[in-house]
Amino acid sequence: MFCVKCGAEIEDGTQFCPKCGATQEPPVQAAAEAVYNAAPAAAEAAAQPGKTKSIVSLVCGIASIVLSGFFSARWVGVVLGIIGLVAAIVGLSMTKAARAEMEAAGVDPSTGKMAQVGKILSIIGLICAIIAIIVAIILAIVYCSVRKYLY
Repeated sequence: MFCVKCGAEIEDGTQFCPKCGATQEPPVQAAAEAVYNAAPAAAEAAAQPGKTKSIVSLVCGIASIVLSGFFSARWVGVVLGIIGLVAAIVGLSMTKAARAEMEAAGVDPSTGKMAQVGKILSIIGLICAIIAIIVAIILAIVYCSVRKYLY
């Protein structure tokens, strides 16, 4: 290693030159290595735009199917169907936001498989929620009318 001020040869890691007393700066190579090592982490984060929104879309799609598909009994089915309907709408909007984020980052949105699956599940959940609400209302009406004749 050489002194940055007078050019005298000094030992590696020395903070001050023994000849002129100048403070020595760390070599440029160490700073370049730090930047080089940080680059993969930044590139990895930038390589997956829309990932969080895609996951939310996927979860909302699954939740909308579960909430609306299994509970069609009377007013409970209506309430859970409405919650499933809201989850499906949130899932669809998150899919749209994830695709927009991918396009803004210059990534082809068709490569976002999780967003595509989230969209499909949200659409299925939307259909299930609408059917569940209709069936629950019909069952509630039938139950009320039959109950009137039984008691």
